[in-house]
Amino acid sequence: MKRALLALLLTGCLDVVEHGTPMALTVTTTDCSQRSVVGGATQVSLTVTVGSRVLLARTDPIDAIPTRLGLPAAPDAQLRVVALDGSGQTVARGSSTHFEVVDGGSIEVELFAVDRFSRLCTSLGQARAFHTATTLPDGRVLFVGGLGRTGEPISSMEVLSTTASDVGPLELVTPTGRFPMPRERHAAVLASSGQVLISGGEVQAPLSTALVVDPQLGFATGALRATPRSRHAAFELDSALFLYGGSTIEGGVAVADRRVERLDLTTAATLQTIATLPSARLEAALTVSDSTAYLAGGVEDGGVSAQVQRVLLDTHFVPPALSLHTARRSATAIGVGTRVLVAGGFGAAGEPLGSTEWLETDFVDGPAIAPRGGACAVALDGDAVLLVGGLDGNGPSAIAERVGRASVTPVEFPGPARHGHACTKLDDGSVVVSGGLDAAGRPLDDLWRYTPR
Repeated sequence: MKRALLALLLTGCLDVVEHGTPMALTVTTTDCSQRSVVGGATQVSLTVTVGSRVLLARTDPIDAIPTRLGLPAAPDAQLRVVALDGSGQTVARGSSTHFEVVDGGSIEVELFAVDRFSRLCTSLGQARAFHTATTLPDGRVLFVGGLGRTGEPISSMEVLSTTASDVGPLELVTPTGRFPMPRERHAAVLASSGQVLISGGEVQAPLSTALVVDPQLGFATGALRATPRSRHAAFELDSALFLYGGSTIEGGVAVADRRVERLDLTTAATLQTIATLPSARLEAALTVSDSTAYLAGGVEDGGVSAQVQRVLLDTHFVPPALSLHTARRSATAIGVGTRVLVAGGFGAAGEPLGSTEWLETDFVDGPAIAPRGGACAVALDGDAVLLVGGLDGNGPSAIAERVGRASVTPVEFPGPARHGHACTKLDDGSVVVSGGLDAAGRPLDDLWRYTPR
């Protein structure tokens, strides 16, 4: 659908063009229904940066956004646009993908209303759940695998351009000429090299294969082999990849995995076990904060656990376990600076939990949330966490909340209830929610974006 574009020539500002390379500028100020997202705004702020260096900063009336900018030569620039009302409050904002300043080039920015979810004007090419979504260095998002509409894992990869809101397949070249193996419930981590490492997952049983995908070159290799593992976590720290948690195969049976594996990305070709957890638990909440891996709650010996195991990834040390106030499985855990939030899950009787706990020096009670387990979580700027969806006592949930240290703010989520979805944070602090299973157990293909103020 063609959307209205607000791109008016700012008269009297040609000196901006004359002092740099001219780049065409288009700013989209309407949503998919052609409704304005800048209602009440009086001005826009435009900032072009390369890393931490500011190339251009200017403010213009909302009805006089320039159609071109003059910029100094730069290989990896980004434009951020903020619409402000008369009191200086942010009404809408957006950012471009990373671009090279070249004569005849163009910049596109789509604005999104703040403090709310907006549906993107595009959808996934393949509906999927239990997939991964990884934000790439250039601002795009890579979607990999998941459970497809046939009820079987899929292998397809797609890339979302967050500026044009277009999704296209990632056509990969592999050494064998075969497309990578289908998988769901795998882990993906962006390496400092810009490559994405995709490990494990399952097709009826946990997989031992791992892929290294270069989204820029469209090349994938299956050079890594690891312990068969699914429903686990993967993180990079100091040029090393770490895998832990989830399930593996022993004697043909899926069991909880106690091993923490490490791959030196600069030298090694195989993963090595660096630590073994004292006990194994399925359905534990996994996260990393301040170089420490956490495994919170879960199911152990048939019962729901309150134990929190830790691994210091830089020294490989396993300190004594901590204890949650409430035993829980299928909770959500996320690192927020040096703290960790553990939220929701299911209790010993299978009931959905609405309690949260913050780990500081020890666990302290946090604010109450809507009871549910399996919500996705993203740490927002300002020490808050966005929780979306999950499973409550009636099935998939459509609830979204901003959780702080002592308060919870509901955020309206207009999309269908879902679980098994993915949430990923963009480089401008916004969050993209993708896919998942609806109340009928069908994979979804919709994409939603939450833009904090």
